Amino acid sequence: MTSILVGCFADIGKMGGGSTLAKNVSHGLTDRGYRPSFLSLRPGVVSDETSETDGLCVRYFSIDSGRAWRVPQLVRRRQLRQVLKRQPARPDVLLAISPFFIPPAREVWPDVRIVYLFPCLLWRCVPHAWEQRPSWPLRLNHWLVGREERAALDACDAVIIQSKSVAEDVLDFHPRAGSKLVTAPTGVRDLLQEVTRPRDALRDELQTPHDAVVAMAAGRLSVNKNISYLLQAVHRVNNPKLWLWVVGDGPLAERLRREAGAGSASQRIRFLGSRNDMPDVYAAADLFVHAARYDNFPNVYLEAMVSGLPIVGPKGEFPRIVSPLSEMIAEGVQGHSYCLDKPADLAALLGELANHPEHIKEMGSAARQLALHAFSWNGYFDAIEQSILEC
Repeated sequence: MTSILVGCFADIGKMGGGSTLAKNVSHGLTDRGYRPSFLSLRPGVVSDETSETDGLCVRYFSIDSGRAWRVPQLVRRRQLRQVLKRQPARPDVLLAISPFFIPPAREVWPDVRIVYLFPCLLWRCVPHAWEQRPSWPLRLNHWLVGREERAALDACDAVIIQSKSVAEDVLDFHPRAGSKLVTAPTGVRDLLQEVTRPRDALRDELQTPHDAVVAMAAGRLSVNKNISYLLQAVHRVNNPKLWLWVVGDGPLAERLRREAGAGSASQRIRFLGSRNDMPDVYAAADLFVHAARYDNFPNVYLEAMVSGLPIVGPKGEFPRIVSPLSEMIAEGVQGHSYCLDKPADLAALLGELANHPEHIKEMGSAARQLALHAFSWNGYFDAIEQSILEC
């Protein structure tokens, strides 16, 4: 049997696109008769023993930057090389959900087939997380990250990307990767089948009226997710029917709560923190709203759509604003787009939607049908399996 190692530079036990992708890929390959093992980053934990997490065989590793803590990229390749050398056996295939695994894996295992399951381009994403002019260590680390991503694209055997907009992103960054690109959108499971309690019960818990039009956002509360922009838009809407739920945690959590409390809509905004009941949260909301300047294929779009929520997100203006929304939905059918550079646009759109809940429901139904039929995991697993069979 083909030995498969899935490497994820994230903690499998926490929220995030990388861990979500890793878990779905691992479960999907298991259903097809493979037995993948798993490497997961968990700060402070190093395990040479395999444990079971959510049905996955996982070995945890930790990266300690030591004196290079301000420029962690200086030590990542060396430390990951040691992590890979501790593996009990050489795999036949490495499925890498981070570019950081690929150059050291090519050094340690020259003949192993490496398939890069591309989540995002860190070199383009990282600057959107800077609140001010970065210090020289941050700039140096950013340059090193870009160098490592180019090395990863050169060293891997195939790169599975999700859409044409992601291909545009990759080829603009590293044109030589073109021959390795395989396009296959990620899928989504039917979250409505996992709802455990009535919509109104969750609204009661969150002190939200049953007849409110709830826009929800989900993700790490960091600069790139641009939650502050959403708060400003909701404060501009003079309609007591419109509410906002923000799911997630992160470095800006306290500041965002202060911003929410300082505006006219403060009583209509709820911060939910990290949740283990996301199917219930999606089912209790009415629409999904997003404002990230860089998010080349948000998994939360698919989760919201399959839960019956239309998407309200930014128009892509590559390379300043990287958004796949125009590829994923039809304007006015499964959702709406807006210009991120015009703050009044989103407020006007949300205000209009709050007055037409029937239109929201129609778009939500269309979004669910699209997610169920166009974003199946099977197509993604087919692309991975074809890459595995080529080894």
